[in-house]
Amino acid sequence: MLLYGAIYVPLLIALAALFALLLDSALTGFRRTFQTVLFLPHIVPGLIASIVWLYLYTPGLSPVIDGLEVFGLEIDFLNGAATLFSLVNIAVWSNLGFNVVLIFVALQAIPRSTIEAAKLDGASEGLIAFRVKLPQVFPAVMVATLFTMIGSLQLFTEPFIIQSSGLSDVSSTWTPNMLAYTAAFQSNDYHYAATVSVLIALLAGVLSFTVTKLSNRRALR
Repeated sequence: MLLYGAIYVPLLIALAALFALLLDSALTGFRRTFQTVLFLPHIVPGLIASIVWLYLYTPGLSPVIDGLEVFGLEIDFLNGAATLFSLVNIAVWSNLGFNVVLIFVALQAIPRSTIEAAKLDGASEGLIAFRVKLPQVFPAVMVATLFTMIGSLQLFTEPFIIQSSGLSDVSSTWTPNMLAYTAAFQSNDYHYAATVSVLIALLAGVLSFTVTKLSNRRALR
């Protein structure tokens, strides 16, 4: 789970910030279309999304795998090291739109006079994006980071569906939530399951406190 979070959290936040900046710079006529396209995966239930991606990851069924084999590439998305990246891909696909909208809304609150002043000083679009806009939406980025980190701790549906398929080497204790579920409903060890659940909640609390303190400290500078 920690390795998953180390890959998933920075990747999702970086992509969300990038797409939000692109939306903020795009022509008004295309903004709603891009927002809709990006946000649609977020409204798909995690169970449905996991089943769809399981189909795309399954050899003999997936058109993606068939297409890769045409170019001589054979990738087992459900086993080995590729499994982790397959799960990260599902989570990014599902949650990117929400974080893009969160950061984009914060970008819309930046006074246009600030951006115009930067343009008059000769700053390029890229410089304005990363030196003017991003610092002013830092609190929104930190909120998105906090939500994403907590989501990583709650990882359950995607690996559970892949494990249930019997096609992957993902075990029934692959994440803490899966461990708690297995202990409670397969081993009937409710005390152990409750202990794991409390530890997950405590870790989420510590992460929330840490991210909030860092965000407040940056805001006071």
